Order: sequence, then structure tokens, then C-alpha cells
Amino acid sequence: MFSRSSNERWVIYERRGFPCLIDTTTYTEELVGWSPVYNRNSEMPPWWFGSNSPIGQEEALWHPNKEAVALSVSISRRATSVWIWEHKRGVQKLTHSELIKLLHPKGKVDEPNPITAEMKEWKGDDLIVSVTWGVEEEGAATIAWNLTNHRWLVISRQS
Repeated sequence: MFSRSSNERWVIYERRGFPCLIDTTTYTEELVGWSPVYNRNSEMPPWWFGSNSPIGQEEALWHPNKEAVALSVSISRRATSVWIWEHKRGVQKLTHSELIKLLHPKGKVDEPNPITAEMKEWKGDDLIVSVTWGVEEEGAATIAWNLTNHRWLVISRQS
């Protein structure tokens, strides 16, 4: 099973621990999120599913009208986050430090009390993401990535 964009131009699957996009018009591939230097303190670890695996609809949420996809990415056994890839713009990674800067959560947010982000849906050009943190989900927020402005917005917050 592979995840395909709504215009059927793009196909995504997991390769070498990262999401890999195939452009079916040019027959080229793009390894999303790959970096020759990996720094665990500034970047999320790669995909954790295995090698050369399918990526289903639960892990990839395509925008209905644009060439953009949200990807659910495991960053530990307990925490997930979101990457957004958009054609001609590349990948935007929702990092741990960006979540801290955006939400200013109270309490512990490092393992074993992770801060976790889960993609929910596309509403127009906004990707809606649910965020929770703390050992017993002490805090929660809803944030959105806007494809037009290319930035994160806080929609609501509970602490």
C-alpha cells in the first residue's frame, strides 16, 4: 500500500527510514527530511517503521487540492510529530524546540513525559494538529500550519 496524492502525481513510501516521494511525471524520487548530518538535539529522528515499507493514509494526509502532504513521524516510542512537505517548498519539520517556543508548556516535556503532535485534517490551507504534553496529558493545544503564510498558528490551548 502506498499513499498517492489527490492529483495522482505523487506517490509516497518509506525508504531507508525516511519518507520518499516519487514524481510520476518525471520518474524522479525525493528522500524527504534526509540530512547528511543528523543532530538529535536539533532534528527529529527519522521514520521508525523499518526499511522500504508502505506508508498508509494514517501516516500521510494529502491536501485535497494542493501538492502538499502532512506526515506523521515517530520521534520516540511515546511521541509523534508532523512534517509537512509541499512541492517547490520542501519539508517543514515541527521540531520539539519549535513546539516549546510556540506553546510555552508548563511541566516536564522531555521523555518519559513527551510533547506529542498528531495531524488531524486539512481545513482549507490549514493543517490542523493536536498537541498534548505531560505524563497524564497535563496540557493540550490545537495548532495549524498555514500553506499560504508558511507558519504555525496557535488555534486553542488548555493547560
